[in-house]
Amino acid sequence: MRKFEGALVELAQNKDKNIHPLLQNAHQDALRSQYEELRMQLEEYDALVG
Repeated sequence: MRKFEGALVELAQNKDKNIHPLLQNAHQDALRSQYEELRMQLEEYDALVG
């Protein structure tokens, strides 16, 4: 989870001028979506195990 969080922060802070802004936003949105999905799965897992 920390790697996802770090990647999200890095993407938000480091805009690459060689990559179109729409592509950067799509990449950030996809990563955020994966992060949220993983977070929800971990919560479900903890609820089942805990």
